[in-house]
Order: sequence, then structure tokens, then C-alpha cells
Amino acid sequence: MDRRASVLRKQRQWGMSFLVLILLFLGPPAWAAPIRGLSPRTTFVEGSALRTFGELVHKEDGSQELDIYRIPFIAQYQIMPDATIAVAIPYVEKRRRVTSGGTTSVRSTSGLGDVRVTGKYRFWHKDVPFGVTQAALFGGLELPTGLDSERDNVGALLPISLQLGSGSVDPFIGAAVGKTGRTHSLEGGAQYQINTKGEEFELGDEVRYDLTYQYQIFPPQIENSQLNLTVELNGKHGEKHELAGRKVENSGGDTLFVAPGLQFLINTVVVEGSVQLPVVQELNGTQPETDYNVLVGIRYLF
Repeated sequence: MDRRASVLRKQRQWGMSFLVLILLFLGPPAWAAPIRGLSPRTTFVEGSALRTFGELVHKEDGSQELDIYRIPFIAQYQIMPDATIAVAIPYVEKRRRVTSGGTTSVRSTSGLGDVRVTGKYRFWHKDVPFGVTQAALFGGLELPTGLDSERDNVGALLPISLQLGSGSVDPFIGAAVGKTGRTHSLEGGAQYQINTKGEEFELGDEVRYDLTYQYQIFPPQIENSQLNLTVELNGKHGEKHELAGRKVENSGGDTLFVAPGLQFLINTVVVEGSVQLPVVQELNGTQPETDYNVLVGIRYLF
């Protein structure tokens, strides 16, 4: 009996050791939210998060180039486990180069962009071992804190593409769903933004949609850390802008981008980077097309 009990104890010990090894190999779920895409997540380490990143968008169309630099500062606060509120304050710089007859002219603007306030409510979630399935609704306002009437040296209104803000209060609403497992997560969402009339112009309404797949490349070789590979599809449909009561023919259209990226999480800090590349660009009229979009950022969860 003693020998049988000893064998059973060893079997249990080996079984527990094997289970621990499996769990270490599988690692914890990738809890960092998508780099660019919409997400239903509302929970963080202690309930809140700070985030900033640098983003460069390069657009080109034969004789003209447009570079857009963005550095937003984002504060997100968890009101309760299923509800958050976030405020994004962006610094924006835009630079346009036009070449004609061998001569290149440069126009640029920089300063505060439009502040964005977002509220999110996770109305459903189902916890499972090492993961969760969840869905959320969100909405908010984009506020006219960026200048929308920038002019050149002779007083002419700069193109809409160079303005820092919309000059209007623009509401938006959307929904997101997601499933997170041991080493994989899949999240997606859609958003509709109503752009109202500003002092100088009216941007066209926008529909945004995203799908994000995330894979945990390695488990916590360093305690409380993980490296995640992300692949995102980011799409947008934009209606034409209006200026002086008339439709701007060279505006609006449909775009779809693929954005591979990496996230490294250690303790409560996430360092991330992503490169967005065009898949589809069906733009109205003549507009510069996006060549690439590079984003590098950091988040602090607390």
C-alpha cells in the first residue's frame, strides 16, 4: 500500500509539474489593446492608463507631397469595471510640398488639433480560463480646439488638408467585440462620425472599421512580460467635404490598410510600433495617396 501511495504521489507530482510547464509555455493572455484598431476592452492593471505615440503619415500624388505628424496625449480612466472615459489631446504638424515648373513651394501648419472625448461601456462579457469574450458600445465628441482658418502670407485660406481642426463639434458612436485566449486574440469594431459645419468648411461624415489579430510570440521569459505580434486591417469610408456650400470633388473615398506591429509588455508598461501600408485606395477626384503610416508609442497602465 505504501508503495502504491508513493507511486500515486509521484504521478500527481509529475502531472502537476507537466500542467505548470504547459501553463508557462502558453503564458497569460495578451491583454494589451490593439495599437490602432477599435477594442471592447475596459479593464487595465489597476483601472486606468496613460498613452502617447508619434505618428507619421506620408502622402504623395505626382507633383505634391503631404506629411502629417501627430503626437497625442491620451488619458483613460476606468469609472467602473465595465465603463471608461478617455481624453485625447493631439499635437499636429502638417507640411505640404508642391512642385511645378521645377519650383517647389512648401506650406506648413502646426499646433493643437481637435480634442477627442470618448466614453465606453462594456455591456457583455464572458470570462473563460485564460481569456474573455466581450462586447462594448462607445461614443463621444470631437471638439473644435484646432484652428480651422489658417491662411497663407497673402491672406488666402489654406487647403482643408492643411487645417489643424474641423471648426465644429463632431459626435461619433460605435461598437466593438473581441475574443481573447491564451495566445491569440481577435477584435473588431466599427464607428460612425457625423462631421458638422464649421466656420470655414464642413468635413464629410466618416465610417471607420477595424479588425485586429494578436498573437503572443513568447511567454513571460522575464516575469510579467510578453511580446505580441499584431496584424490589423483598418478601413475608412469618407463622404465629400463642403466648402462655401459646394461639394469638394477632390475629397472623400474609400481606403483599406494592413498594419503589422509589435507590442512588448513588461509589468505595467507597453512599448509598441506599427507600420500601416495601403491595400485599397479608391479616392474621389485627384488626391495624394498614402504611401505609409508609421507609429511608435508607449502606454503606462496603473
